[in-house]
Amino acid sequence: MNSRSHELMQLAMSFIGSFYPSACCVSIGGSAARGTADRYSDLDLTVYNHSTQICDQNIEFRHTLIQVQCSPIPRLEVVYQNPWAYRFLNEIKIIKDKNNLLSCVQSDAKKFLNSSAGQKKMIRTVQAIVQDRILATKRFFQAGRFYSATNEAMGAWSEAAFLNLFLKEGSLSTSRVIPCIRKDQDLYRAFRTHAPLRDCEVMTDFSPILHRLREYLRAHHVKAPFDLDPLQEKLVERKNKRFIETGDSLNLQWQMYGEALWLFFCINDSISFEHVYDQLPERLQKELRWIGFIPLEKDNLDGLCSLSNNIIERWV
Repeated sequence: MNSRSHELMQLAMSFIGSFYPSACCVSIGGSAARGTADRYSDLDLTVYNHSTQICDQNIEFRHTLIQVQCSPIPRLEVVYQNPWAYRFLNEIKIIKDKNNLLSCVQSDAKKFLNSSAGQKKMIRTVQAIVQDRILATKRFFQAGRFYSATNEAMGAWSEAAFLNLFLKEGSLSTSRVIPCIRKDQDLYRAFRTHAPLRDCEVMTDFSPILHRLREYLRAHHVKAPFDLDPLQEKLVERKNKRFIETGDSLNLQWQMYGEALWLFFCINDSISFEHVYDQLPERLQKELRWIGFIPLEKDNLDGLCSLSNNIIERWV
């Protein structure tokens, strides 16, 4: 564990003592749990309770951004049913645990997550998700909804790539998805060929684009207090600074594409992506195209879908 990760862990314990002193179980996740935090890292904190209530909030504490999630304590039978949804148990660090409730769950869950049976179940789950998104890609393309088709194809690839990362490195880090794919020249070349992400001539800070998209959504009364929180914008700014510093433009572009797409998901899902996109100011549409909102031709859609299947087939 590096010094920044240790610093964040100490900060987490102080924060919990001040704001959640009665919490029975608390864990940290993300880069702090993995021991790879840097000066741009925030703190991912989960406060577990005995209810079914789930809530998220952003808090700034001692100049550090903390993303707090309140969640029920996972039940082992649910982990066994859907290990893919609970793979985070593989890397969290527990900082408070009354009666060892959480550590007992984590210990058994990690054994299952890293077992042959657990990984086979994860592969089947992701396979089903990818197939659903591939079918959606085809339906949207046939309906002339080319942006939606592209988003579904990218979603299929992303799910398969996250599976590839977890099975190779045991990691959930979004920042490791692209580097992990880069290790296989064929997979990486195919992604670069078919994805809507294009080479940037210079390293670009995309955070102002995400800011303008959030401003537009706020002005149009979209209700998403967590995702439209100004502190989320600070997180995006820091992520841009990190990747500009390391020079990884593709990784930055892919993550900002995902960040922007998630904001679109906050809008009423009965409204098509195309309708919302067409209502955006022309400047914002152009800027989003820089990030990767480009409707793909059928050959590239088919290529992305085939690539998603190819990634999974390597683990079957």
